Order: sequence, then C-alpha cells, then structure tokens
Amino acid sequence: MEEVSPSGTTPSGTWRGLVWATLVFSLATAVLFLVYGTAWYGAGSVLMTVLGLQTLMVCTSAFLVLHANKLRTKLQEVKQWKRPEWGENAENPYKIEFDQAKIVHFLVFGILPTLVLAFLTVYVMLKWTKPTRIFNVWMVPPSHAVLISILTMVCCIIWLILARSYDGVSEENQEITKAVRAKEGADAVVALNLPEAQAMAEASWESCWWMGLTSLVLLIKGIWPAGEPVLYWAIMWWMLCVALEQVIRLFMGWMTTKSTQDTFATPVNVFLRYMVFVRGNPINSLFYTIEKKWGVSFRSSWAIRFVAKATVPVILLVLLLSWGLSSLYVVRVNEFGVRRDCGKICKEILQPGLHVKYPWPFGSITSYPVKQVSMMPIGFEQSGSAQLAYLWTQCHEAEFELVLGDGTESVAVNAMVHYKIREDKDGFFQYVLCFQNPTEAISDYAHRCLTELTRSSTLENVLAVKRDEFSAELLRRLQKYTDDNELGVEIVEVAILNLHPPVKAAEAYLDVISAGIDAKKVEIIAQGERDRAIFESQQKRDERIADAQVAAAESIANAGAETAELIAAGKSYAIDPESFQLCYWIDNIQSLLQNKRLVLVDKSVDVFFDMQKKKDTNTNRNVLMKAE
Repeated sequence: MEEVSPSGTTPSGTWRGLVWATLVFSLATAVLFLVYGTAWYGAGSVLMTVLGLQTLMVCTSAFLVLHANKLRTKLQEVKQWKRPEWGENAENPYKIEFDQAKIVHFLVFGILPTLVLAFLTVYVMLKWTKPTRIFNVWMVPPSHAVLISILTMVCCIIWLILARSYDGVSEENQEITKAVRAKEGADAVVALNLPEAQAMAEASWESCWWMGLTSLVLLIKGIWPAGEPVLYWAIMWWMLCVALEQVIRLFMGWMTTKSTQDTFATPVNVFLRYMVFVRGNPINSLFYTIEKKWGVSFRSSWAIRFVAKATVPVILLVLLLSWGLSSLYVVRVNEFGVRRDCGKICKEILQPGLHVKYPWPFGSITSYPVKQVSMMPIGFEQSGSAQLAYLWTQCHEAEFELVLGDGTESVAVNAMVHYKIREDKDGFFQYVLCFQNPTEAISDYAHRCLTELTRSSTLENVLAVKRDEFSAELLRRLQKYTDDNELGVEIVEVAILNLHPPVKAAEAYLDVISAGIDAKKVEIIAQGERDRAIFESQQKRDERIADAQVAAAESIANAGAETAELIAAGKSYAIDPESFQLCYWIDNIQSLLQNKRLVLVDKSVDVFFDMQKKKDTNTNRNVLMKAE
C-alpha cells in the first residue's frame, strides 16, 4: 500500500480552527448549563445539568481530535526516521515519544474523562431523580423557561452550523479519497488532514438535536410538564450508552494502535451516533445505516422505499391524531371538572368520567379534588419531611409569635387546618372563580382568627384554656370568614398541635415552673412534718393518759387496801383494845427499829454487844464493838 497526501486537501489551519471553535463553544455552553443546573448560580435544573454533561462529552471528542493531529505528526516522524550507519541496534526515539503520547491520548484524554462523565451521569440518576414520580424532581422554573428556550435555540443554530461545516469537510474527504484511489489504486492510503470529520459531524448533530428538543420542551412546558423529565431521562441513558461504547473503542485503540501503521485516527466514531446522526436526520440516518452496514438496498425494495417515503407523513398523521385526542379528558373519581371553551368558563360541573372538549389550545378542562381533605399549617412553617410534634423548649421550624394583652407577653400557637372544596354548585364555583389563590386566603384568615383570639388575653389565660374549646372557637371564626368572603371551602377541623410561650422565653418559663415545683415540694415536705408531729403528740398523749389511768387504778387499789386495813383495825380494837394497842405499839417499834443498830445492855457486865450485824466490805465478817 502506498500512502498518498492529496493536493487540494482542506488546509490544516481551516479544520484546526473549526475544531478549536467546537472545543471552546462546547466548553463554554457546558460550564453555563452546569452552573445553572447545579444551582451554583441559578434556580437549578436536572435537564440543564445533564445537557451540560452531554456537551462536555462532545468537548472531550473535540479535544481528542486536536491531540490526534499531534500523534499523526509524531507518526510521520517515526516513519521518516532512518537508522544511522554506526548503530545497528539504535532505537527509534520518535517511536518512544509516540508510545508515550499514545498512552496520554487514550488513557488521560480519552478513557478517564469519559468514565468521569459516565459516573456523574449515574450520580445524577441516583441522587436527583430518586423519587419514582417524575414531578418530584428539580425542574426549570416557569419564569425561566422562555429565556432558557431561546438560549438553547441559539445553541442549536450554532451546532447546526458546526455540523454542516463538518459535513462539508467529510464530503470533501470522501471525494478526495475516491479520486486518489481511482488514480493510485484501491489500496492507496490517503492521509487526510481531518479523518475524524464524520465523527465530529455526528457529535455536532447530536448536540444540535438535544438543544432543539430542549428548546421545544421548555416552550410547551405549560402544556406538557412531563416532557422535561422524559427528555433528561432520554439524554442520561443516551450518554451512558455513548460513554460505554466510546470507552470500549478507546481501550481497543490503545491496545491495537502501533507505530508501524500508515496513519492515525482517534476512535471517536461511536456507532450509536453514526446510526442516528450520520445523515443529520435520525430517520434518514437509520435507513442509511441499514443500507450501508447490513447491505439492505432500499432501491431494490419498493416496500422499504414506500416505508421510507411514508415515514414523515405517518409521523404527521400521528401528531394530528394526538392533537385530536387532546379533545378528550378524564375527570377522576375524587374530582369535579370545569370546561373552558376558548377561554370562557362554562358554569357546569363536570362529574367524574370521560368528557369531550375543543382540542388544544382552543379548549381545556381543569379538575379540582373536591373529595380530598387538605392540610395547612397555621402559626408555623412546616418543611416537607418535618414531624408534627416537637419539644417546644427547642427550636423547631419557623414559628409566629402572637402578641398578648398590653404587648409585654407573646405566645406561639401551632395548629393544623383541615379543609376541602365545597361540593355544592355555588360553593364550588366560588372556589374556582372568586379567588386566584384560595390557599393563601385561608392562611391569612386563619392567622387573623388566631390574632383575634389572643390579642385581648394574657399568657396565663391562653395556657389555661382547653384545647378543644380553643380549636372549636377557631374553627367557627375561620368558617365564618370563608363564608363571608365566598372562598368556597369547608373547614373540616382545626387541630391544635402546640400552645406554648415563645421558644426564646423557654428558659425563664422553665425557671418559673421549676420554682413552682420546688415550692410545692417544700409545702408537701412541711405537710408531712406537721402530720408526723401531730401523730407523735397524739401518741404521747395516749401514753400519758394510759399511765395516768394505771396510776389512778393503783391509787384506788392502795386506798382500798388501806381502807380495808383500817376497818379491820377498828374491828380488832373493838374486840380487845389493850391487845390491839400492844400489837400496834410492837408493830410501830418494829417498823421504827427495822434496819437500825440494836444494843443490849446488862448491868452485870461491863461490856455491851452490838446485835446489829454490820458487813465489812474488806473482810466480809461481823465486827464486835467494845464499849469505853
């Protein structure tokens, strides 16, 4: 095979400027979309985030194409190197540089960035689109939709210009290749300045179509809100498939590309892009791919030619039928519907079931969940995942303080209002026609009722009132306000969740409560001490009474005994007075001389004896006393 560098090839500066323009534009738009999509500066949007990641994928391909030109230059240096006469074993230095540059090209500039983008896409899938319902994710705000739609349309036009430019380079390369091979032979190798032109054209067409679809989806966002999540899911799955194929191709190119090959081209030609965007139009590209890759000739099969020609009319017919189906609307079992014909409201309640209206945008039906009981927090702001019960001494949510009495006290009331749309015709159309936002009106009236119930009271009175009475009065007043102002809602219940002083006064309030508890404790202890003293006094009283009763009984018994003795003595004296007196005298003498010293005196002796025995503590014997 002979390598030929054709004359008349697109100058190197022309295609290099085109690739540089693609690189700079894709990088700028990717940064812009990512900054807005990830809410670094903007409202945040999953669609903008994945669109930025997709543009970075194209930016990676453009950078690989630019670096591939350097590898082609090094490959030419490898082929032009001649072995010196003095060195039979001399190694080609350009070959070493080519191998090192090849590793950097495939691994650092190709595989790693593609894997990072694929990982970020999976991360977005798992984190930001975790809820199963597609309406619960980060969406482009309606106020930004038109502006972003215009921006993406401008980007779509620029990508269209780039895609056409690459198509021109690719067609020129094909013509040059045919001319050279017709002249030099079918085996001639044509060294083109931009062999990746077709791959870059497909990548540009890819970005052009995604930008155009994004602009269209954002324009019809008010009509079809589900289009945005459908689109970013499609982009994410497309990116994962393209990234997987590109990583495989880059790895195979790394393993198979050698310094002995005739030319070098970076493997950014993804087959998925080729199958959908090789002809710019996805439908024509699909038939072109079937014909070129699988050998199915559409020219020889009239049925396939008919299908190819009838594709666009069939799509238009499907769109027309879809537009016609927009005249049908289903009102669910828990809803009432209202028909609008050319903007005019028909004052007729549409019951649950299938109804017919004018096709979009001439007619519409709006349904309202009349059977659904809605809840609204009053007195505090509740986040979506917050619980309804809290410890009031700790900060929870954002509470509103209601001023009491003379303005020196305040209270926090956390209530939950349960309400529903009225089902009678007059009340239902009051809800539909009279207020643009009935929910805000209910909130305003509920807070007004809270203010009326608390502004003329004190903290002690508010905390002392029963919750059921407070909620009943609040419900009555709120229902009166809604009826007087024709809101068209029915207040089902007002539940008082918390009724307490402000959180900032919790410490002082708890100190007062603690002091009251301590005072009650002291009172209880004093009451116990008093009861104990009374009980002990009563016990001592009973003991003394019992002792006195025993002593009285003993005294009475002794008096009785003495009286009996006296009576007996009187009787004895009456019988024999002299004997009684002698006995009485002897008894008295005996009682008087008892425990006394007794001395016997005899005239015949000059000694006397002490007949009273005295016990000596030392010798334990009787002592004889001698008289003088």
